[in-house]
Amino acid sequence: MRVLLVEDDADMVEMLRLILGELAGWDVESYQSGEVLLDSLAGLRPPDLGLVDLNMDPVSGPDLVRQLTERGWKDFPILYLTGQPPTSADLLLVEGWIQKPFTYDELMEQLREKLGDRLPI
Repeated sequence: MRVLLVEDDADMVEMLRLILGELAGWDVESYQSGEVLLDSLAGLRPPDLGLVDLNMDPVSGPDLVRQLTERGWKDFPILYLTGQPPTSADLLLVEGWIQKPFTYDELMEQLREKLGDRLPI
């Protein structure tokens, strides 16, 4: 399972790399911002799952996903990570989010919802 992680909180990246990378054996590619990812797209292929921080600057999570879709990266589930509950405007843009901090069980529940039978753990 190839996971794209776009998150500006280094501690959150480390935790998700431990859970999904080391414990689950998934291939986790992490980027500290949407800008860094967009600058690095050449040669990359779309992931099986995206974990994207909802509120990043200067490119928000939904804006990043829109730009990825415009560049041909589509048809993979996205789970947004957020430190605050999404606003009603945010909810119009996203299909699935988890509020930080979250437990392992909460993360697995959201991943089961996003991936269904494709969840390898």
